[in-house]
Amino acid sequence: MRRIWIVTVLLSFTLAAGCRQRSAGEDRSAADTTAQTGAPAAEAAADPGPQVVTVVATEYAFAPQEPIPAGVTQVRLEDRGRQPHHMELYRLADGKTVADLRAELESPRPMPGWVIGVGGPGAVGPGETVDATMLLEPGSYAYVCYAPDSAGVPHLKRGMLQAVEIASGPARATAEPAADLTLTLGEYGFTFSEPPTAGRHTIRVENPGAQMHQAFLYRLDPGRTLDEFVRWTDAGETGPAPGRWASGLSALSPGLHAYFTTTFEPGEYVVICYVGDTADGRPHYLHGMVQQFTVR
Repeated sequence: MRRIWIVTVLLSFTLAAGCRQRSAGEDRSAADTTAQTGAPAAEAAADPGPQVVTVVATEYAFAPQEPIPAGVTQVRLEDRGRQPHHMELYRLADGKTVADLRAELESPRPMPGWVIGVGGPGAVGPGETVDATMLLEPGSYAYVCYAPDSAGVPHLKRGMLQAVEIASGPARATAEPAADLTLTLGEYGFTFSEPPTAGRHTIRVENPGAQMHQAFLYRLDPGRTLDEFVRWTDAGETGPAPGRWASGLSALSPGLHAYFTTTFEPGEYVVICYVGDTADGRPHYLHGMVQQFTVR
């Protein structure tokens, strides 16, 4: 995103002369401060971090905080419903609307190129909160939840598709989060920079692949297996669950990156991608993009 900062400085001759007449004592004071701290006395204020936007999910709607300013943004999804939810955050190309997106999502066609997945909070259970941090450029966006209800019907078909605007104007200059793990997405697998350990982690997710991908995390109950999770998934997530959703990141288009923060407990986890393949439309997990990993 382009940021243009225009600073106009007008100095009169009198003011310049006054500055040159600053006392030697003031000069020594400034020099002492620099020597002691390693920084000028007029050092800029510390980066306050990403702006935070909270979105509430219920059956079957999102309640966003609007307008959302452009810039590096942490989106927190609070599930105040009775079912698991997640939030795909799509940026729509100029001239495209949520009505256009709905028509595409209801068709068997692959996701069109004018839909850009910028990430978004992954899957979370009732009463829980999950976050994702990404750069939001000005424009038209949409929130979508595909999670199935107890009858296996995707929440999208229940109306969980909502427009949101990212306001135009200069974005606040904010650094991205400091990540301690990197998760790389590709055709068709996941690669952690190092094995996740118990505790809180900020994870940078990168998609150097050729297709849109996501990374939903699921914690298996003791004794449950990856095969049981896949059978439950194939059945539309109906029947007794083999564990619980544990955060992650929603769909991310090729060449982009985003972040999420989660706390791992020791145990067995699954990471999965449900995005439809551009060639055959089948979910990527059916192409092998589902993996089990252990947290110690």
